[in-house]
Amino acid sequence: SAGTPALQGTDTNTGYFFGTDILGLSTGGTQRLHLDAGGRISNSSFLPENYGSPNVLISGTDSTITLMGNGTTNSTSFTGIKFRVAGTSQGDYTKAGIFSRREGGYNDLSLIFALDTVADASSVSIADEKLRITSAGELLVGTTTSNGFKFKVSDGGGYEFAFAPNDSSINSLVNYDRANSAYVDCKITSKSLSLWAGTSPAEKLKITSTGMIQCGTA
Repeated sequence: SAGTPALQGTDTNTGYFFGTDILGLSTGGTQRLHLDAGGRISNSSFLPENYGSPNVLISGTDSTITLMGNGTTNSTSFTGIKFRVAGTSQGDYTKAGIFSRREGGYNDLSLIFALDTVADASSVSIADEKLRITSAGELLVGTTTSNGFKFKVSDGGGYEFAFAPNDSSINSLVNYDRANSAYVDCKITSKSLSLWAGTSPAEKLKITSTGMIQCGTA
């Protein structure tokens, strides 16, 4: 049992214990590691088979997993996790990843979501970035620079749609071609379009589905 493990050293309540097709490790008489017949692992007496049968179950009050990157180089050092769903084919084949990279210092980390769509055995990397959340709470899709916006979506070639809350006391929506430093047209597609305004907002302008423009009326 965990309290009196079968394989122990000079400490009689610390060591390995065994059950029916299970292997356990205890310290101080308390189970710390459990390996069952299906190869599932847990770090306590909470067994994976009772909680959806994950391969690894980490439990505990406010439990956490820490990935520690030892690097100290800004804009380069990172830690992360990669995902692979490629059967049993030998090779890397990781095509999705979540990375946290050090940007301006240890207290300025970005969270980068990367996807590699190349059909080969190569590994996903930060270079395959598709979305980024900065330490300032900026959400960037298809771009790595915020230009002061809180939310920005880019086609990767220069065209971008961006949102800036409290831009000189107003909220701004910007359509811009970053490659040519020029504002661009915006197309809004809907069945009908209503614009609301006022301190107690009400509909002030409406374009109906038949093309009629109504002003100052709901």
